[in-house]
Amino acid sequence: MDSRETTIYIAIVVACIMIGFIILYFFISIIRHQRQNLALRKKNILQEIAGLEKERARIASDFHDELGPLLSAVKMRINSFELPDAEDREELEKTNNLIDDVIKRIRQISYNLMPSTLLKKGLVKALMEYVDFLNSSTHIQFTFIHQEDCIINEEKSINIYRIVQEIIHNSVKHAAATAIRIELKKQGNKIHLSVMDNGIGFDYNKVMAVNTGIGLKSLGNRAQMTGGKMFLKSSENNGTNYLFEIPI
Repeated sequence: MDSRETTIYIAIVVACIMIGFIILYFFISIIRHQRQNLALRKKNILQEIAGLEKERARIASDFHDELGPLLSAVKMRINSFELPDAEDREELEKTNNLIDDVIKRIRQISYNLMPSTLLKKGLVKALMEYVDFLNSSTHIQFTFIHQEDCIINEEKSINIYRIVQEIIHNSVKHAAATAIRIELKKQGNKIHLSVMDNGIGFDYNKVMAVNTGIGLKSLGNRAQMTGGKMFLKSSENNGTNYLFEIPI
């Protein structure tokens, strides 16, 4: 190879190297841009969720602190009247029952929006209260196993609570379960949440294919928002087990 051919060869090699670097830079830029977009999307979703939870807390407070006491006051006022007529007393009793039903419903709505226990006493106490409420209002047997040291910040506590709510809602509506077990424990620097039912189970791929699995996607998004992961084990007639690993 003479000097002219050597020069051409070196020029080709240099050009190839430069093109390779340009292509590499191009792909790195695309990946970096995608990561930035994902980070921005996650940030926006977190802000939307935070705003939604704040609004829920405000509405729940209005229901609990204003409408509930107001209806109780109305009940006291109408019961202060002396009614000699038996039919009037019967109507008064029916009215009292209706007011009691409205107060109970307001408490349920307030509880679903944002339980005050969650904000005041933390996740474990809120889930204990939620399970007691479920055991008293449904035919399903709920069990809550937990460690007292599962202390986690408010934002993640709200997301974990919403995850449990979503799973319970789906299980009660679709699983035909008679027992649901919730476990919350700390392992190292992670919180492990497990929700298991003895229901009819389902085929994950089939559900995702048929109705896009909106509920399952919502659970996955909640887990991602906390920096955690979701695992699911289910098969037809063998119940369902949801497992979440969430960093503290």
